[in-house]
Amino acid sequence: MSKVAGKWQKVEWQPVIAGLTRDIPLYCFIGKSAMIPGNDPVFIFPGYWEERISIPTAVNTLEKRGIASIGVNLPDTFLRDKAILELSSREAPVAVAQSFNEIAGKAPDAKVDVVGHSKGAGVLLVAGREAPERFGALGLIGPIGVTNEYLGRSTNARILNYFWRLGVLNNLEPDHNPLKDRGNLVSFYEVATRIGKDVVRGTLKTKLDLAFDLNLAENIRQLSKDHPLRLFLGTGDRLFTLEEYRKAMGEDTYNDCVEEVIGSHSPITNRVGRQHIALAGDWIKAVRTERDQEVMK
Repeated sequence: MSKVAGKWQKVEWQPVIAGLTRDIPLYCFIGKSAMIPGNDPVFIFPGYWEERISIPTAVNTLEKRGIASIGVNLPDTFLRDKAILELSSREAPVAVAQSFNEIAGKAPDAKVDVVGHSKGAGVLLVAGREAPERFGALGLIGPIGVTNEYLGRSTNARILNYFWRLGVLNNLEPDHNPLKDRGNLVSFYEVATRIGKDVVRGTLKTKLDLAFDLNLAENIRQLSKDHPLRLFLGTGDRLFTLEEYRKAMGEDTYNDCVEEVIGSHSPITNRVGRQHIALAGDWIKAVRTERDQEVMK
């Protein structure tokens, strides 16, 4: 992993809960080229426990490919209020986009192109269905919440199966070997640290209960009707398998929306994870080129 150029910036989000306005800070990492007026950044939403190291890594991956990028750390890492967590999926992505649209001199409600990884991809499916007019292209890598019915009958059973797959099965994949890729050690440190803090703060079960009570296959079907939408799914993903995605989405939607990519459900910090981010970014770049050509006709 190379040195990252950019800076962290706080964005104020003020959700209304039970009639009361709350001040919830959102922290974003702004890539160097995203700071240049006129550049149109792609917003990156990472997975669970991917934060201070993973987010700049993802931003740097796209910046090196000439794609201005902003990484967003959603507030589920430190909240246990279920109502705010639910709102964070529906409203926080839009609040972040609106803030940076205003900074860039664009209309506050201008559409934004987004990349999501795992939990972040699931959040974008929720936010996109809630406010489809605020999003352009959606590049989603291994989204959570689509295959839940195949993880177990109850939410608790799904969570247990998730940790078995996350901690054991997925880590059996060669691209997770810490001896071959230092990014895996970085990910282990970041994830273990954050899970520990979740346990101490009592936030772990709340966030996972919400995630594994979702059924986002219909969100994919609806969004794909009028949005450029691409799912990047790892052929070696043991967390959410290709066959489970296919069953959940249906054959037609799967064939229309999915690009099968080499690798497992990898952290952003390792080589395969960065490749998946790059693929999503390149796809958005192609969508933008096609979109610009349509405007010029």
